[in-house]
Amino acid sequence: MHTDFCNNLVLGNIVRKLSTAVFSCISLPVFTAVSASLFLNPTAMAHHRGQDGTAVLEGEVTAPVKEIAVKYDEIPVDNGGCLSGAVSLLVAKDAAGVKDAVVYIKGIQRGKAHTRFAGEETPFVIDQKDYVFVPHVTVVPVGSAVEIKNSDPEVHNLHSFSTKNASFNEGIAAVGGPIQKRFAFVEAVRIGCDIHKEMAAWIVVRDNPYYCVTGENGRFNIEGIPPGSYKLAVWHEDFDREELLALSTEVNVEPGNELVVDFYLSHKRLGP
Repeated sequence: MHTDFCNNLVLGNIVRKLSTAVFSCISLPVFTAVSASLFLNPTAMAHHRGQDGTAVLEGEVTAPVKEIAVKYDEIPVDNGGCLSGAVSLLVAKDAAGVKDAVVYIKGIQRGKAHTRFAGEETPFVIDQKDYVFVPHVTVVPVGSAVEIKNSDPEVHNLHSFSTKNASFNEGIAAVGGPIQKRFAFVEAVRIGCDIHKEMAAWIVVRDNPYYCVTGENGRFNIEGIPPGSYKLAVWHEDFDREELLALSTEVNVEPGNELVVDFYLSHKRLGP
C-alpha cells in the first residue's frame, strides 16, 4: 500500500459494528495501509465501544512526547469505572495477543490507593533463574525499591539503561544477592547482563496505580477509575523508548461502566 492510500482514509472507513472478533469488523485494507505507516512510525490503533455498540477507532498518534510525574492524591472512589480490552499484534488477517505490554492511564491526578506503596519495607523482587529475569516486566510506583537476586549457579553482571533514574553496572555472585536499587522517576528502565547478552528485563516506573501488565492473551483490566476523561497508553519493549510515550488514545470513563479499548500494534520488530 502506498502513502496516498494512508492519507486518504476517511472516517467512514473507521467506524464499524462490533462483533465477537473485533478485528474482523474492520476491513483488512484499512489495517494494511496503517501497518505500512507503523513500520516507519510506531503507533497504535485503538477503538472503544460507543453508546450505540459501535467500535470507534481513535486513529494514530505518532508525535513523541516527554512524560513527567504528576502529583497523585489518594481518594475514596465510589462507583468508579473500568477499562478493559487487549493489546494485539496484527498478523495477516488475525490479531495475536501481546504479552508483557503495560497499559496505563497517563497524568491522572487522583484516585484509588496504591495496592503497594513505594515506602513499604518489602521491596519488589526480580530473580535471575535459569538465565532469565523473572518477572520479565515489573511495574513499580515512583520511589520504590527493587531487589535483584541471582538464583543461577553462575555470576551475572547487572547493567541498567535509563535516562532519568541512576544507572548501575555491577556484578552479582552465583546464588547471591540481593542488590537493592531505588527508582525515583517515571521511566521504563532496561536491565541486562553483560555476561549473558540474551538476558533482559524491564522496570516500568509509574506515578499512579492505574496500570496492568498483559498476559499471554494480551488482555488487560483496570478498575476503580474516577469518572472523567483520560489518556490511556500502552508500552511495549519492542518500540522505541521515546515514541512509546506517544501511543495513547482518549477515553471517557463513566460511573459504574466498563469501557472496552483494544490496541492493535504492527511493527517490524514485534512478534516472534
